[in-house]
Amino acid sequence: MFDVSSGIMRIQLRLMVVMLTASFGLAAPSALSAKERRFAPPVGFQIYCLRNPEECRGGGASFVTESQALVQQVKAVNKRVNLVIRPKSDVGPDVWTVGAREGDCEDFVLAKRKALMDQGFPSGALRVAYVKTTWGEGHAVLVVKTDKGDLVLDNLTPRVDRLAAMDHRLISMASADPLRWQ
Repeated sequence: MFDVSSGIMRIQLRLMVVMLTASFGLAAPSALSAKERRFAPPVGFQIYCLRNPEECRGGGASFVTESQALVQQVKAVNKRVNLVIRPKSDVGPDVWTVGAREGDCEDFVLAKRKALMDQGFPSGALRVAYVKTTWGEGHAVLVVKTDKGDLVLDNLTPRVDRLAAMDHRLISMASADPLRWQ
């Protein structure tokens, strides 16, 4: 049975995405070619940025200078956030939330990104990435760009791995400007 109110909400959400993505200079998902669509920020992330523009500004250095202390700092944030947030999948549309007590991969990513920015990391060096797990599921991780290679923070593992050594397959990643994906 079709629920009229949920159908109207889906149409309103689609219209909102089209109108709001245009305000960021992004093409609506349906207007993108197959290649461009592959590199558009996830719709949930676009909506998050519209609601939280201060969290989605680029800026600062596009990488950080790696040191043992910096790696330990990154590992500590990864461990703390992985312990604090209780894993729970979204029911319905994918909702990106910073400060969640429970959530899925992108909620972990946003919490780690914010924690690192609060500790002085430039937002331009912190990249949200969309990957495919070894079992084929879409997944989000945080990548810290360093002068010695990229570090991956993932809620599926307590380790902080190098991007080149990560088990997942990279699909796309934000540039230094979080709204521009490569």
